[in-house]
Amino acid sequence: MTGSTSTPTPMRRHGARRWLPWIPFGFTIALLAGTVVLLSLYRASGAVDPDGSMITVLLLTLVVFAFAGVGALTSSRYPANRIGWLCAGIALAWATAGFGLGYINYSLNVNALPGARFIVLTQALWNVGFVAPATLLPLRFPTGKTMGGRWKWIERSTLGWLAILFVSAGVAPETVYRPLGRGFEIQSLRPAMTTVVNIAYLALFLLAVFALASVIIRFRRADWRERQQLKWLIYAVALLVILMVISSFVELAGVTEVANLVAVVGFGAVPIAIGMAILRHGLYDIDFVINRTLVYMLLSTLIGVVYFGGVAVLQGLIGLGGDSELAVAASTLVVAGLFQPARRRIQDFIDHYFYRRRYDAQRTIDAFTSRLRDEIDLSALNEELVLVVGQTMQPKHVSVWLIGEDGT
Repeated sequence: MTGSTSTPTPMRRHGARRWLPWIPFGFTIALLAGTVVLLSLYRASGAVDPDGSMITVLLLTLVVFAFAGVGALTSSRYPANRIGWLCAGIALAWATAGFGLGYINYSLNVNALPGARFIVLTQALWNVGFVAPATLLPLRFPTGKTMGGRWKWIERSTLGWLAILFVSAGVAPETVYRPLGRGFEIQSLRPAMTTVVNIAYLALFLLAVFALASVIIRFRRADWRERQQLKWLIYAVALLVILMVISSFVELAGVTEVANLVAVVGFGAVPIAIGMAILRHGLYDIDFVINRTLVYMLLSTLIGVVYFGGVAVLQGLIGLGGDSELAVAASTLVVAGLFQPARRRIQDFIDHYFYRRRYDAQRTIDAFTSRLRDEIDLSALNEELVLVVGQTMQPKHVSVWLIGEDGT
């Protein structure tokens, strides 16, 4: 009787662990929906929108949704791994701060809403939304645990400075964010809190640098599987940096919506990479992804330089001004003819210098295949096969068994 009554308990507990992560996911979705509704009402009122277009808000909503979804999925699969809970917390912080921003804007500029004084405090959560991905996630990725020792102090220091910023948002909101409401402002504390907040931001920046350095140290200590997981994070961060630089140049060109789209793609890559690494879906494809990214980024740069350079040179030579359709058509034909040869050359270059081991292995296999067509001596073929396997796979031991016609 005792065994039969105690059996369902761990099952219920396990079931609770599986659905519990979806609670913050539900709150996040509700807040995102509320933000979109508030912005729609705000724009319908005819008030000037100080915080970007609806398209920008929707793009940012997709990033928050990605963090929330990855957090719920990973936490339900691996409840003990805090990476999923961190992703869920980041999404909830962004969603809450975004909803609070829309609530305050509507209350100040369209129609007064109750509780705006308290909603002001939600703006401090922007700090959590940006500091956690830069510091707390790298410290714990991918196992969900820090490496102990000094790294725990970095995490605790980060949480302490975030708490200071949260208090500052209440008593001196102008020191933390653009003042949309009065909050619980104490005028006499503003000078002192300004100094404290500046120190806090400097400290958080340094802590983020240490946290990112921990990824390199963890990578050097990790086994092969954990290194593959870390590669996903490193890849996403590198892609984010590159796309943010591109976004800055696009914005300088005056195409704000395109710049926002490029930036959102960069931010969205981070939660997707985290999900791939923790859930281990396509974990070992990261080397292929990195390879193709390098190839097509270099190819895109080359094609762009050739195209725009060709247009400029041809327009100068034929003197048809800035609208020369002939120059554009000629440059397009050159680019079309250049694409495949350039892609192959760049692929060989990347494989040769960055994937040397795989490049040499492929060349060895190709050479063996060509010799195989002409080789008729079985013993020589056996030696060739053992040599190729040793060079490409590098096993500790290689043996070849040949089965005769009689099965022996």
